[in-house]
Amino acid sequence: MAGVVVNEKAETTVPGLYAAGDVAAVPKQHLTGAFVFGEVAAERAVQFIANNESVMLDQGQVKAMEARRNRLADTSGREIDVRDIEYKVRRLIGDYVVSPKNEYKLKRWGEWAKRFRDELEKGVLARDGHELSKIYEVEHIVTCASLSAISALERKESRWGEAHFRTDYPARDDKQFFCHMVVAKGESPEHIRVTTKPVIGMDGKEVRS
Repeated sequence: MAGVVVNEKAETTVPGLYAAGDVAAVPKQHLTGAFVFGEVAAERAVQFIANNESVMLDQGQVKAMEARRNRLADTSGREIDVRDIEYKVRRLIGDYVVSPKNEYKLKRWGEWAKRFRDELEKGVLARDGHELSKIYEVEHIVTCASLSAISALERKESRWGEAHFRTDYPARDDKQFFCHMVVAKGESPEHIRVTTKPVIGMDGKEVRS
């Protein structure tokens, strides 16, 4: 029910980046579908490499990431165990983002997400490379939960049984929400854009309901 948006060639909106299997937003991506779409992605990736010149890394971006890595690895003034914050993040996702959902719970997650991002940036301790990698992992968990929460806030209905049940909007609303929600992260973690995309059938035509 969710994943990276791709076209029939497994292309994402990032040139040279392809997605297949569970990571791609493609219906019925079971094992056989993942094999087939994975082959499509691999073939297209090989073609992309063959048809494009090699590019150099953006050294400015590299240096910025190195500086942030060094800042996160600096143990001075940091006392929060990364395992403790990971436990709390996962628990509050269960409390506020998972069904049954409603506006109050989803917005409370937004408040907690802001606090978690601040603690990860300034207070969580990384004593070695493994714990540093866990900080990055927890950051991604917070980001994914926030993308899910914002999308759920926009979809003011209930659908897919218990997967998306909103106590404040218990009915299904095909007139307004028979569509895909496309969620994208902006320049900052707090900036999340939500747009809609029509449902396209196997014949390539839009499905109305």
